[in-house]
Amino acid sequence: MTLRGIGAVVAVVGMLVSGCSSTDRRDAVIERIKADPGMADAPRAAVDCIADWYAEHASDAEYERFVAGEPAEDTEPQAAVVECVKQAM
Repeated sequence: MTLRGIGAVVAVVGMLVSGCSSTDRRDAVIERIKADPGMADAPRAAVDCIADWYAEHASDAEYERFVAGEPAEDTEPQAAVVECVKQAM
């Protein structure tokens, strides 16, 4: 795991311990998307949709994995991201 990945995990754990709000979760997802060079050109509508999904529907484990830059273990987050990108096109 890279230093950035460790930092993300620490930040996520800190938010979970302090009881982060959906706004905090949403902001963390947007920050993670912006930090990913492969998502640099993602349409704003897709970014907003993904952030909303992770803030409102993702389990804590799914959210933590996303913010840490780890692949999803379940198909639900993957399907939500694909649907967000489709809607933004």
